[in-house]
Amino acid sequence: MSVSELTAHHYPQDSRYRALAQWLRAKGLKVHRTYGNRLTLEVSGTVAQAQKHWAVNFLWCA
Repeated sequence: MSVSELTAHHYPQDSRYRALAQWLRAKGLKVHRTYGNRLTLEVSGTVAQAQKHWAVNFLWCA
């Protein structure tokens, strides 16, 4: 199977990928980079943003 076939038939749809990037931006996160295969988004934000929007808690150990 070619990369183009994988991208077209098995990877996230372009519209959903773009919608996810837009949702992240709307939540105040910064989308630094997108990828043609639509499998990865490079995103940054604060710990507080991650905890709020993904309902996760980070534990800090010293």
